[in-house]
Amino acid sequence: IGVGEGIGESLVIKSEALSALGKYEEAAENAREAVKLLEEFVSGERWQAHYALAKALQGLNEKDAEIEISLRRAVEILDSIRAQLVGDEKRFIQATQSLNAPAKDLRDFLIKSDRKTEALEIGRSWQLS
Repeated sequence: IGVGEGIGESLVIKSEALSALGKYEEAAENAREAVKLLEEFVSGERWQAHYALAKALQGLNEKDAEIEISLRRAVEILDSIRAQLVGDEKRFIQATQSLNAPAKDLRDFLIKSDRKTEALEIGRSWQLS
């Protein structure tokens, strides 16, 4: 892990803590900076920055479009991680179960947006109940 990635991951942790304290504006700022850094370094952990941003934006009751973009990006990155595990069923299942929070939130977001077909596809792909 490089310095830039370490800073990015620290910003994600800070964003999550600020969201937990209800300081969503600061959380969103930190998450945006984390997204920028981790995307620049193509870090495998960049999904966490996108997910932290989505959670902060939800706390701010921001525009649904930006929340959806952040959730989709997190799930897209996780899908690419899972795709690397396709030949190893045990690890694929473990990754699917342990990394499914952004997919659950995206599915729920789509259901609330009355986009049930899309929500079902996400749920099926991620084996969500």
